Amino acid sequence: MDHVPPDRQVVLVGTGTGLAPYIAMVREHHRCNQGRRFVVVHGARYAGDLGYRDELETLARACSTLKYVPTVTRTNSDDRWTGHVGRVQSVFIDGTIETALGNPLAPESTDVFVSGNPEMVEELQRLLMEQRFTLHAPARPGTLHIERYW
Repeated sequence: MDHVPPDRQVVLVGTGTGLAPYIAMVREHHRCNQGRRFVVVHGARYAGDLGYRDELETLARACSTLKYVPTVTRTNSDDRWTGHVGRVQSVFIDGTIETALGNPLAPESTDVFVSGNPEMVEELQRLLMEQRFTLHAPARPGTLHIERYW
């Protein structure tokens, strides 16, 4: 976050435990109803696997500057899930992310952080770079911040 100017929107995308570093970032950098807009996208197999869900739903209800977009790839008969179903990448394809932002997803106004399943990371990197997002590197600031840990 140190490299992201304060006037930019931030989209934090994680699958499974890849969300954990972003929770720390939200806790430290998000200011409820003031400052930059945050969108947290979290993908998991089942709704019960969405760690931090209660905390993020509570923040999203209280703060107009934070949106929470959970998505699951599987549901079962015990789930009461009414949210998005599909891979994380699908919220970038079907317009869900732009609805959460309240404006178009654009590298001129938004930085995107991505962590989690390597297949998701690769596909989302490709999709965002097609939209002119650039990879961040220490010597070359960019608008797409990738965490590869698998």
